Amino acid sequence: MAARVALAVLAVVCLVLLGFWGRASVLETRAQRISDDPFQVTKAPMVADAQRSLERAAQRNPDHRPALVRGQLLIRAGREREAIGVLEELTRAEPESVEAWAQLAVASLEVDPAQARDARERVLELNPLAAD
Repeated sequence: MAARVALAVLAVVCLVLLGFWGRASVLETRAQRISDDPFQVTKAPMVADAQRSLERAAQRNPDHRPALVRGQLLIRAGREREAIGVLEELTRAEPESVEAWAQLAVASLEVDPAQARDARERVLELNPLAAD
């Protein structure tokens, strides 16, 4: 009897977690679609909507993808300084993320060329094939 109760509790916990992760995935996909559409990222309400979606996704899923998409969205919206802040935080949390370092290099290119160079060097340290 106790084993059945434990199994039922485990099943409920798994379903709840899947629900959170599924919702986070939907929110992240929605923000990614806005980020990928050049006509949408120039519209402030769409950028704000995408950012809210990414913040909710990050709360539901501790994965770094929402922060990465948020950095990309901010770069495409011409808000490089904000993107740098997001991506610096991400590279501290995920120092082995080639994508995060590459995005930081792109965001920093005009704002802080030295930081862009350092981020590019880190990309090459993590993935020497990125030089091709």
